[in-house]
Amino acid sequence: MGKTISIITSDLTTCKVCGRPATEIHHCIHGTANKRIADKYHLVVGLCSEHHRELHDSNNQMDRHFQKLAQLAFEAHYPNLNFKEIFGRNYL
Repeated sequence: MGKTISIITSDLTTCKVCGRPATEIHHCIHGTANKRIADKYHLVVGLCSEHHRELHDSNNQMDRHFQKLAQLAFEAHYPNLNFKEIFGRNYL
């Protein structure tokens, strides 16, 4: 796979929660099939390992926040595609 890019942020080197250096890439829409689709549409952000673990350890507001951001970015960047048809869910 080539260089990771994001339509959500231009900076994948900084954790989007705390501002520390990002050590991991978070797929804002995740799950078995959705991770690959999130890669295809560049729906990722940088997180430090602490916040990435925290996000995946529980169903929390931070996860929902990034899912909403991903859907908004997707709909702005790909106006001719239907987010709900592709990902099977509406996060807004």
